[in-house]
Amino acid sequence: MSRPREFDDQAVIDAAMAVFWEKGYEATTTQDLCARTGLGRGSLYNAFGSKHRLYEESVRRYGRTLAEAQVAMPAEPGGSVRERLRDLLLGMIDLDLADPGRRGCLALNAATEPSGRSEMVADLAPRGSQICARYDPKSHPPYWP
Repeated sequence: MSRPREFDDQAVIDAAMAVFWEKGYEATTTQDLCARTGLGRGSLYNAFGSKHRLYEESVRRYGRTLAEAQVAMPAEPGGSVRERLRDLLLGMIDLDLADPGRRGCLALNAATEPSGRSEMVADLAPRGSQICARYDPKSHPPYWP
C-alpha cells in the first residue's frame, strides 16, 4: 500500500515554476527542484514522472495564472477596444517591470528554449497572441490548457 502524499501539488508546481522561470529548463537540475520544493528526488518523480512533465505543469500553471490576472485587470465598461488593449498592455509592462529578477515571460521563454520544447510548450507562443480574446469569453474559448 502506498503512502498518501504529504505535500500540496500546486505548491510544488509553484515552487518548480519559480526555478524554471529563473534558470530555464536546461539549466535547472533535479537538485535545484528538490531544494526549492523541499521534496526528495523519489517524491518528485513519483508525483510528476519526470523533470519535463513538471516543467510542462509549471508552464501550464503560469499560463492559467497569467490569464486570470489579465481577466482581473480593470477595464472601463464602455471603453473602446483600443483603450482596453492599451490598459492590458500597460498592465503587463507594469507586471514585468515590477519583477526585480527581470525574468520576462515564462511562456515565451519556454517556447524559445529548445531543450524544454514539447508540442504543448511550442503551442504556447501562438496561443499567447490571443491575449485580447480574454476580454470577451463569450465569443472566444480560454486559450490556456
